[in-house]
Amino acid sequence: MKLHTIACGIIAAPALFAGESGRLTQELWTNLPGFNLSDLTTSSRFYEAADSVTSVDGALSMTASKSGARLRGYITIPADGDYQFAVAGDDAGELKIAIDGNKFHAEAVSSFDSVTGVQNFTMKVSQLSSPISLIAGKRIFVEMLVKGGGGTEGIAMGWISPGSTEIVQVPAEVLESYVFTEDSNDADG
Repeated sequence: MKLHTIACGIIAAPALFAGESGRLTQELWTNLPGFNLSDLTTSSRFYEAADSVTSVDGALSMTASKSGARLRGYITIPADGDYQFAVAGDDAGELKIAIDGNKFHAEAVSSFDSVTGVQNFTMKVSQLSSPISLIAGKRIFVEMLVKGGGGTEGIAMGWISPGSTEIVQVPAEVLESYVFTEDSNDADG
């Protein structure tokens, strides 16, 4: 897995990763106690600059122990039809999607509240979304949140694409890293 990492003391620094094809932007907060997603999202640190910002290949990320991460970016839909989105990881996580591409409209579509294994998308019913009808060429916003308490942590995003019955990791060729804007440092973290 190829990583590009920078320190986040300057809010403009993440622009280095804006719009990279095949990648997602990962913000990482280290040394956060707890195993629950709320241990990340209710931490005052979540609403400040992350400890680091990393551009990661594809829809899979491994993070350090006692950390929380947010991965975000865009998917360009390759074919018309119904998609089901899945998320898996360690220890707790969530996948949000905005079908209009606007992060402020993102809604949780799948989640897990205990360890599933980083690519085990079928352990819990909550890991798989209901079908979402999408049109080829549409660019949607995606955001994954993960909180881990001990050991090696991680999160992965999968899907069932039109004409398939199998959950596979979302392919890198449809991904694009998050584009930070002036409103990126807002109340949603």
